[in-house]
Amino acid sequence: MLILVTDIQPSNIFVKFRDRSRIESGYLAQVPIPHQDRTEKGYTPVPSTPLRAHYMKKVENLTEFDIALGDWGVASWVHNHLTENIQPVALRAPEVLLKAPWDKNVDWWNFGAILLELYRAIRMFDGQAPPDGHYDVKVHLAQIADLFGPFPRALLEQGDEGLMQEVFDDEGGIKDEYAWHRVPLDHENWTPGLDKEDREDFVSFLRFVMKIDPAERPEGVDMLRHVWIQALPPFTPKEE
Repeated sequence: MLILVTDIQPSNIFVKFRDRSRIESGYLAQVPIPHQDRTEKGYTPVPSTPLRAHYMKKVENLTEFDIALGDWGVASWVHNHLTENIQPVALRAPEVLLKAPWDKNVDWWNFGAILLELYRAIRMFDGQAPPDGHYDVKVHLAQIADLFGPFPRALLEQGDEGLMQEVFDDEGGIKDEYAWHRVPLDHENWTPGLDKEDREDFVSFLRFVMKIDPAERPEGVDMLRHVWIQALPPFTPKEE
């Protein structure tokens, strides 16, 4: 049975160390492991600290890293949801925000939304409403519509009826009160530092995976064939 992560966010993406000797010769050489007595009830933990100073500065190619997803505490089966309250709020898929049925495609929206955050440490959506910046799902939906809208009628018909009437007009757009106007996703303000071709490929991939209608999102194998993925440096898994 297929398992969904439903919680892809930066804090749940881990770098796996291939060469553990770098920890031993670097970090642990400076912070020795405390003596532990298994008979004692208490214990002395090894102090927590970022390890990039002992690892990343020695890595010339980022494809040398192994990456793993962690914190599967809210992972769910496709047809047996443990909870409907999934995903970090700012990264929630449209169908989750609308309280419509969701399936495996929620992870693909989540994946697309996080790419920009990883690149620039900014969020594509925040749902912050004026004047005090409190979160408002209507603003969040307006921000989505501004970049990817309008919302398809078939999806709106599956959402919460009260929310649909409050937020959307007859064409699936956001009512004027919550209009949100930002520069288009392919504007250089979103992706400074990328040349025109790289920006177009990157934005094309975001639009490819972040379809408002979950039924239109691609399968994983289709993503691997996208020009932006094909242009990335090849990854060679470590031999065990």
